[in-house]
Amino acid sequence: MLKNFSQYKALIKKGYKIYIPSGAIAGCDALSAVKYAKIKSIHLKTIKPLKTFVTSPYLKQNKSLYNKALKQKQTVLFKGNVYDAIKNFPQNINVAATLAIVSNVPDKIKVTIVADKSAKYNVHEVTVNTDAGEIFTCTKNIPSKDNPKTSYLAALSALSMLYQFV
Repeated sequence: MLKNFSQYKALIKKGYKIYIPSGAIAGCDALSAVKYAKIKSIHLKTIKPLKTFVTSPYLKQNKSLYNKALKQKQTVLFKGNVYDAIKNFPQNINVAATLAIVSNVPDKIKVTIVADKSAKYNVHEVTVNTDAGEIFTCTKNIPSKDNPKTSYLAALSALSMLYQFV
């Protein structure tokens, strides 16, 4: 959806309602509120077990980075903008897309992705600086048993949203 962000915005302008579950993060309600103030910056730091990144396009292209990560406890795999994070880690960083859509300022989002060999959780730290103040959230999620690249909380979030319509 982030590839077609302008189309998403056009649909909203026309009055369509698009529901975005909060997924594996907390604080989307506050982020949605501060978009009416000036958002200066958003930073997402995601830490996940190394094994969850093995199939990512980025590591497939950067085998030396993967080999480095095998030798260290923690390795920064990526630092950059939200668009490149999503392109390079499409199965691992849905949280970045959620932040971009909810905040409505994808160009102000910086992403850091860290692989941790001993991590037992998928951790997402979000820092938002605005004219209304600073928001900091940290979620420490149990990976989904069916898909360790995502969090159990993400599935529960989707379920919760669906139940709002029943």
